[in-house]
Amino acid sequence: MNILKVKKSITLLVGMIAITALGGIAQAETRFAVQDSTGTTDKMVVTDTGAVGVGTNAPISSIHVVGATNASAQLITHTNYTGSAGGGSFIGLHNNANGALPAANDRLGYFYFGSKSGNNYRLGGGMSVYADGPWTDMSLPTAFKFETAPATTSTTVVSQRTERMRITSSGNIGIGTDVPKQALEVNGGIRINNIGVSFRPVTPKPACNNTTGPTTDSGVLWFTKAGDGYKDTLEICAKDASNNYAWRTIY
Repeated sequence: MNILKVKKSITLLVGMIAITALGGIAQAETRFAVQDSTGTTDKMVVTDTGAVGVGTNAPISSIHVVGATNASAQLITHTNYTGSAGGGSFIGLHNNANGALPAANDRLGYFYFGSKSGNNYRLGGGMSVYADGPWTDMSLPTAFKFETAPATTSTTVVSQRTERMRITSSGNIGIGTDVPKQALEVNGGIRINNIGVSFRPVTPKPACNNTTGPTTDSGVLWFTKAGDGYKDTLEICAKDASNNYAWRTIY
């Protein structure tokens, strides 16, 4: 029942607090609002459904933030703590019916990024976290999925984003595959090239040994692209039976 019939306000040093409910308006219109110094522009609202809007008076989720600048649309968490356990945080939780722990392939949380077109949100990419098996109090298998959308795809539905990379609960990384069996598994080609690009200079080849400093240990591949008329080279840092480390030419 709508028990508020008129708009009332409390004058602050700067701005206004207003409680609005107009006769004949649906209950969902009842809201608490913090207004600017003119008393005409809502800066924050709380609807009677519990939705909070910052920078918008029509929140479409539990917390909806709209800003004209990067700073005005940022969410910041900040701790003042000395030690390795400090840092701002976000925690997302998921349970099934009756508080049951997640089943295999249940989504635990996600971050998606995109834009707004009219009343539609176009979410082109993001990261989601899934249960990589059934959960118990003693077993929490988890996988990270990274998704993007191709250029010609509408992204109003989840199925139109494509998983590109996954990190499994065992730590394996899959690119182009969601079931990597090795530490790194790629479904497709891999290009190694030390030619400089616009945002990064040519990376010098490190020394091949097992000492500390700007060196590399055995097992590292290094490709050098040669100029016209010269052969490219592919090398691997490896040691021989006498424990001598050197770049060994593969091609």
